[in-house]
Amino acid sequence: MPSWTQEDWVEDAGENGFRCLACNKIITDEHLQKEEHINRVETWREWKRVKESGYQAPKQFHLAYVPCDEANPNSERWIKCLLCNKFQQDEWSHIGQVGELDPSGSKEHLKNLRNYEWYKDQVEQGRMKYHPEAAKASSAPTRSTAKAAPAKATAAPWANFRSATAAAPPVAEVAALPEGWEEHQSEEGIPFYFYPATGKTQWERPTATTSTAMVAAEAGQLPEGWVSYEEDGHTAYYNATTGETSWEPPSGST
Repeated sequence: MPSWTQEDWVEDAGENGFRCLACNKIITDEHLQKEEHINRVETWREWKRVKESGYQAPKQFHLAYVPCDEANPNSERWIKCLLCNKFQQDEWSHIGQVGELDPSGSKEHLKNLRNYEWYKDQVEQGRMKYHPEAAKASSAPTRSTAKAAPAKATAAPWANFRSATAAAPPVAEVAALPEGWEEHQSEEGIPFYFYPATGKTQWERPTATTSTAMVAAEAGQLPEGWVSYEEDGHTAYYNATTGETSWEPPSGST
């Protein structure tokens, strides 16, 4: 019996011989020599390894393991570029990251990197949705400048927090968070707030008014699946099913 029958990508197909699990074809000598087969075996092994490890978050923050069938959350997960909103077809097109001096990638990916401020919320919400633990541990909320009026430079939120903490006297006990909100901490130990229903994060502690506005949006003022929230004084819209974000009201809004 050939040695390759012991490989993990081989399945005994009975009278038909042996099946290649990577290519879903009956194995022949000709099949084994094809470059397509060799490449698919490598891809299949990587997919198997990832599946067994529980789809650990990719190192690049703009990538995530997303269900290949959006209608079935339990379907097989493939790596998707949250910046370009495309599944990764190779190891090169979506590899470039924000902050690199000379990033690699397709023309579309490089263009989106240059305009990252427009896609930042989309990337962060997708990462929070598909890899929540990794996203919460590595990324506090950011304030997008997309479509916002120019403003004078201000101190970082955590700088204001530290100076206020040092100078302010003890305060009364803080009220409980409104229903649906979670409190987390940035790498600097500063609290921020996360609303899983929309993927929204913010520095400011939410109030009952904030939650009421979100519930009202979910109650039918927007098309099914959409909610609205405030971002730097502007109303933004988020679809919790597709991960889509928009500054404009979605079609069908009342």
